[in-house]
Amino acid sequence: MGAEPAATNNPLALSHITEYRGKDKGQPCGEPLRTTTAGGGQFGAVYMTVEKYAAEVNLKFWPQIRELLNKYCDYALADDEVLLIWISGTAYFIADIGLRMLTPKELYAATGFPADYIIERDYLGNEYGKTKQVARCGNAVPPPFATALVRANLPEWCKKQITTMAELEREVAV
Repeated sequence: MGAEPAATNNPLALSHITEYRGKDKGQPCGEPLRTTTAGGGQFGAVYMTVEKYAAEVNLKFWPQIRELLNKYCDYALADDEVLLIWISGTAYFIADIGLRMLTPKELYAATGFPADYIIERDYLGNEYGKTKQVARCGNAVPPPFATALVRANLPEWCKKQITTMAELEREVAV
């Protein structure tokens, strides 16, 4: 088998050219390809085909990935179809996206909340599920932003640096 995929009965075949230089760059089809320099870099043709497969074949997480492609990328892949990606004459399919979702604590830490910030319950002690914790992180104002805003507008109130919720409670306790 050469660099191109074998002919199939399926009419759908897609192709694009990828530049290998540490990052994948796209460009409009009407523009000429960039020059390959002596410093490295090369181009490769990538072909994609949609093929039928037998239901008893184990394609790992492909059914879930196919569902996501259909839902969010406007694909219309049938239950017995797999998207094959051909690189240098070898066919590959997406078996797993290899990612995991961040936990609520990781999301809050990434946006600058202190480690002791309470996200599992509200001020009355009612517990939040994971979905609500994530939603509240997305709607929250990260402390570094709030701190910068207050320091810029009310510097006379910002004598002490507060870095934990415990310190904040001690400072503002009535």
